[in-house]
Amino acid sequence: MEPAAYEPISGPAKWAERSLIALIVLDVLGTVSAFFAYQLYGRDLITQDDLDRTDLREGLVALLTFAVFVGVIVFFIRWFRRSYRNLPALGATGLRYRSGWTIGSWFIPIVGLILPKRLANDIWRASDPDERPDQGTVWHGDDVPALYQWWWGFFVVSSLVDNASFRAELAADDIDGYRRAAAVAIVSNLLDIVAAVLAVLVVRRTTNRQEARAARLAATAEALPPV
Repeated sequence: MEPAAYEPISGPAKWAERSLIALIVLDVLGTVSAFFAYQLYGRDLITQDDLDRTDLREGLVALLTFAVFVGVIVFFIRWFRRSYRNLPALGATGLRYRSGWTIGSWFIPIVGLILPKRLANDIWRASDPDERPDQGTVWHGDDVPALYQWWWGFFVVSSLVDNASFRAELAADDIDGYRRAAAVAIVSNLLDIVAAVLAVLVVRRTTNRQEARAARLAATAEALPPV
């Protein structure tokens, strides 16, 4: 990766956090909506009006959630890519991947379960504000906080359950099927909430760490005597 000037990531981080928070709110609404649907499908008597209202509510929540989720993808990856591209400007060498993988890795089956986490690990490791300015490759062996492991674990599990929820909804063709789909949707939404909360914390902690290193390098450069 070619060396480049440091680009602040606080702006992209704010948009990533805002979109994630919006997604959390909609996932909470989705959980409540799915719970009401689950209760409805368990009744002995269900009217067509009840079904129509439920379908309308569930459809509206799903549409809003999808729209916000697209925003999360755009804003999070924008922050993620810039954070990784900043590493050479922070004195890091020996990067394991090209910056294009900060986008492509999320959309490739199987690869998307592994590579984004490795890229995130490298962003954290190479952003240590206490490391020397010309850190080279010493960051390779640095530890990554447990927060990263929890975030990625919940992200992977929630993605798998989201897929199961989608399949359950497609397969439902009677009241019992719709009730099972609602139950899976509740679990899916709860996992999504946890994963999104952890993602907010990852964005916040990583941004603070990288910005602190950038500020320290800038202060060091200003303190050097002119050549």
